[in-house]
Amino acid sequence: MTKPPVVDTDRDPAGADPRLFIQSVRKAMVVLEAFNAGEPAMTLQQLTERTGLGRSATQRFVHTLEVLQYLKRDPKTLRYQLSNRAFLFVRSILSANSALERSFHLLSRLTEKTGETVSWLERDGAAAVVIGTVPSPNRTAIVLPVGTRIGLAGSCAGLFLLGQTAPSQVGLEALARGWAMAEAELDRGSLSVAAPVKDVRGNIIAVINVSILRDRMTPDEAQKLVVPPLLEASRSASELLLG
Repeated sequence: MTKPPVVDTDRDPAGADPRLFIQSVRKAMVVLEAFNAGEPAMTLQQLTERTGLGRSATQRFVHTLEVLQYLKRDPKTLRYQLSNRAFLFVRSILSANSALERSFHLLSRLTEKTGETVSWLERDGAAAVVIGTVPSPNRTAIVLPVGTRIGLAGSCAGLFLLGQTAPSQVGLEALARGWAMAEAELDRGSLSVAAPVKDVRGNIIAVINVSILRDRMTPDEAQKLVVPPLLEASRSASELLLG
């Protein structure tokens, strides 16, 4: 099993005293972050292997999180999974994201125009995270649930979210024309078409992404049918941030 990403605890952007850092909190978060779409439920042994914390430590953290109701255990399979209480964090994040809240109707409109899944992605370290998504109305479509993480390297979102700090030649071209297209990282049978959302200072804060099944649309068709309404949505979202 792939272990969750490790946080660099030696790097403190605020320059705070390292003695303020509480290692036990980090370890508890490692347990929570171990669960994902590929491993939504795990036994204590699986969690121990995935987190690398050791069986005794894992057991203590799992028990504590279960008592706090962030984890629940199936009495038959003895597998643990995140409880609905974890949605408290999701609700807080989404309610605090005014840019997404202002622009969500634009994502819905874009899905109506293209018939494809439209997502709002923001950067989190070396990944782009889906913060909001409007699924395609088609029975067969790309599904990108909220919380999906996509590596910045080689992805459409990465061309923009990395473009201003570490621009590549391809990234510079994407920034110049305002959109990018690539074979989607999560599904080889799909295309990803993306455009940036900028704040009042011109900084890219998010990317609007359209996920397209290759069986339904070729790259040339996507450029003709998807890129124009995508650019309209990204411009409108950026303009909303000016008000």
